[in-house]
Amino acid sequence: NGFFSSTTDIQIANSFLSGAINTEDYKVILFKIIVEQSIVEKIIFVDIDKYVGHVGECEILFSIGSIFQIENVDFNNELNVWQIDIKAIDQNTSKVKESIETIRKRYGNKENINLIFGNLLIDMNQYTKAESYFQMILQELTKNHYDIPLIYDHLADLFMKITNWNEALKYFNLSFELKKKNLYFYQSNISITLNGIGNYYKSIGNFNQASEYYCQAMKYSNNNQYNMAIILNNISTIDLINKNYEKALEKCIQARDILQEMNSYSSNEIIYCHGIIGDIYLEMKNYLYAEEFYLTTFEMSKNILFIGDKIKINSIKSLIYLYKQQGLIEKALEFSMNQLLWYEKYFPDCYSSIANIYMEISQLYDYNHSNHIYYLEKALNIFENNIHIQYLITYQCFSFIANYYFKKSLFDKSRKYYLKTLEIQKKIYPKDHSIIIQTQSIIDDIPIEM
Repeated sequence: NGFFSSTTDIQIANSFLSGAINTEDYKVILFKIIVEQSIVEKIIFVDIDKYVGHVGECEILFSIGSIFQIENVDFNNELNVWQIDIKAIDQNTSKVKESIETIRKRYGNKENINLIFGNLLIDMNQYTKAESYFQMILQELTKNHYDIPLIYDHLADLFMKITNWNEALKYFNLSFELKKKNLYFYQSNISITLNGIGNYYKSIGNFNQASEYYCQAMKYSNNNQYNMAIILNNISTIDLINKNYEKALEKCIQARDILQEMNSYSSNEIIYCHGIIGDIYLEMKNYLYAEEFYLTTFEMSKNILFIGDKIKINSIKSLIYLYKQQGLIEKALEFSMNQLLWYEKYFPDCYSSIANIYMEISQLYDYNHSNHIYYLEKALNIFENNIHIQYLITYQCFSFIANYYFKKSLFDKSRKYYLKTLEIQKKIYPKDHSIIIQTQSIIDDIPIEM
């Protein structure tokens, strides 16, 4: 179900600990939940005894998506257990609720709470935890369980977000094959897998193949308005790549209108729409409109999305790129520095966002300027010490550093970083991809230092 149970009676809570003992591998823990009067109306919980009309287990149910802050961890000598005091808070509650409702909307309210929790971890950029969680669920399910292809979809989505496209395709294909064999049961959500495969082909630059899968996804969307809007958004990006700007704009606005008619829990995709519209106007060199839509995306993402969300950081990068295209380097630097200071002050653990901003700042300086390599190396330090950030931006960082050393005639160092670039590219692209071939060619042409 969608709740977890607690009790206001310490004796009842203690009865659940009966027989449990602390060992080297396992610890017995009692959670004490504090709910302050000031936020009672903002936290979703139910007093069971109040509704059944008699005193039972003094049970309180908290909704999935409730958020708690750890206040204290200490050993309770009286009960011989570890006690963790947690306080219910309303921070990010609306974002969690929206994330949950968005997932339910995509899957037609059929997805169980375990999968919703895993996908919530993805939305919160907890990729390592999300992967471990889904792999654990896979091991526990029976061979023919209905949820298996849905878990594959989520794992594929996870790998798309960290730009490990080979792994993403593996899981999309596993999901698609299972859904094809049992189409009667998965007819309502096979379009999600087809759309995901389209995203894969778009990411590796095979736009014709991407377009074919998007069209198939639309065919199987079964009039699910939310999924149709997502697919329309993706088709509009193919039109944009092919320079069919009017078609791209028409489809993107159509998608936005569909989402806005749905009223609630479509904010993420509406923000994504605005970003695409900004991209279209940028390509049309209508910088005024491009900035307007990028700023809308940026402001909405600050209020709605989780810190570290890819759409949010892309809105920052888009504005920096827009100013750079107009030759407004000082404006681009001022904006990027303000964002960097904000993240470093309030969210220093948001490594991916900070590394992305370092990369953007580095490209605002000529390679002869000391700040160019300074910010590249700061980004590099993050990438080398954190897994599950983003493979694409990581190899781009290696490539920029390799190019810097090449221009400085430090060929051994240049080769070292091009080899690191190639290593990641081989991990995420098909083995015969043109990007891999191009990087190998660059490495072969680097002079050997004597």
